[in-house]
Amino acid sequence: MSKTSAFIDEALFCAGIPGLSVERDDDIDSFLVTYSHHLIPSCPYCLRDTVRAGYTRQRTVVDWYNNRPILVKYREQRSKCPRCGKVITLESPYVRQGSKTTRRMDRLIGKSALYNSYDSVSKLTDGYVSKAQVGRIFGEWATQEIQNTIIDLVAPPHIGVHIVGTTTKYLLLSDLDSDCFLDIFPLSEAATHLITLLIRLVEQMNTKSICTEIDTSCLIPVRGVFDSYQEIETYASRSSVYNIYAEEVLSSVNAYAEDENKDLLLNLLSTPLFEVFTPSDQTKTKKIASQSTFDVRGWIDNLLSIRMIVENDWNENSYRAWKSTIPKWGQFKQVLDNLKFADPEIHRGFGHIEFQKKFEENSELANQIISLNQKTSFELLRARMLLTIQPEYVKGQFEKPQRNMHSGIRMLRLYETMTHMMPR
Repeated sequence: MSKTSAFIDEALFCAGIPGLSVERDDDIDSFLVTYSHHLIPSCPYCLRDTVRAGYTRQRTVVDWYNNRPILVKYREQRSKCPRCGKVITLESPYVRQGSKTTRRMDRLIGKSALYNSYDSVSKLTDGYVSKAQVGRIFGEWATQEIQNTIIDLVAPPHIGVHIVGTTTKYLLLSDLDSDCFLDIFPLSEAATHLITLLIRLVEQMNTKSICTEIDTSCLIPVRGVFDSYQEIETYASRSSVYNIYAEEVLSSVNAYAEDENKDLLLNLLSTPLFEVFTPSDQTKTKKIASQSTFDVRGWIDNLLSIRMIVENDWNENSYRAWKSTIPKWGQFKQVLDNLKFADPEIHRGFGHIEFQKKFEENSELANQIISLNQKTSFELLRARMLLTIQPEYVKGQFEKPQRNMHSGIRMLRLYETMTHMMPR
C-alpha cells in the first residue's frame, strides 16, 4: 500500500490511466501526480530515438476524487533527442496539453453542464474552475463527444428525414425500424450537414429506403445523394403532403377569416396530424368555417379531407382526387408547384404505410423532446439529445469493430430521462 493511502487510494485514483503514479508532496495537503510512459518517441526533426530527460515543471491542476474537487501538483515525463536537443512530451491520458483541469474533471463538468448553469457547475468545483472556464470546457467536451457519437453511427435500413419543431424548425434523421434518431441540425443550415451525413451512411451499403419531407431543404439533398442508387427507394412522407397544405390554409385563414372565433378556428386547424381530431372537432371546425367567406370554407373542407385521407385511406386515387380540388391560383399555386415537384416521391410513398406511420410517430417523439428544450440554444439541444443517454450499441454486427458502433438514440427513453433531469 502506498504511503499516501491515508489520503488517496492510489489504485482508485489512477484506475484506467496507465502510467500514472501518486506520491506525497512536501506540503502535507498536496500530492504529486506523475505521468510516465514506456514508449520511446522519435524526434520529429532527426527521426532518431529519444532518451528520457526528466520531467516537466510542476503545475497545479484541478481533479475530481472521492466526490469532491482537489488540487494536485502534476508533472509529465520528458524525452530528448540526443542529436538536436529537441524536447518531447507525449499526450497525457490524465491532462490535456496546457489544461488546468484533468480529463476526469472535464468529463464531470461536461456532463454536469448539460442540465445545470455554468455558475452552478463552477460552484460544484468550489470555485476552482470559473464560470467562463466551465463554458469553454463544456463546449470542447460536447464537440468531441458528439463527433465520436456520429463517427460510430451505423446506417439503418430505413431512414426518415424529418422537419420537426414548432417556432424554430430543425431537420432530424431517424431509424424507421425503431424510435432512434441519428442526428439533428438547424433547418436553415441543413443542406450541407444532411448531404455529408447521408453520403457517409450510404457508403455502408446497408440502407434500403428513405422517407423524406417534400420540403426542398430535405428533398433536394436526398435526391442528390440517392438518385444514383436504384436499389435504394426514396419516397415522400404522407404527413409532409398534409403539412404543406395545412400551413397554407392556416396562413390564408389568418389573413382572411373574420375576427370572431378566428383564434378557436386557427387552434383547431393547427392540431398536429399525430393528435386525434375527433368528429366533434370536425363539426366545430365546419360550423365556424361556415360563418366565414366561401373561399375559407373551401380551404377548410379540403384540409379536413386530406387529413382523413392521410389517416384512413392513403392511396393514389384518393390523393389525386383531393389534389384536383386545390385552387389553381393565388396563394395555393405554390402548394401545387411543390406537390408537382415531389410527385415521383409522393407516388412511391403509397406502398409504405407502416413506415409512414413510424415516420409520424418519430416526428411526434422528436417534437416532444424539443418542447422540453424550448429556451435552449441549438448547440445545447443537440448535446442533450446526443449525450444524455447511451446509444443503442450493435456489438457483434461487425467482424472486427474498432469502436462501439451504434444505431442511434432511443427517443422515448431520452424523453423520459429528460423529464427527470430538466431544471425545475
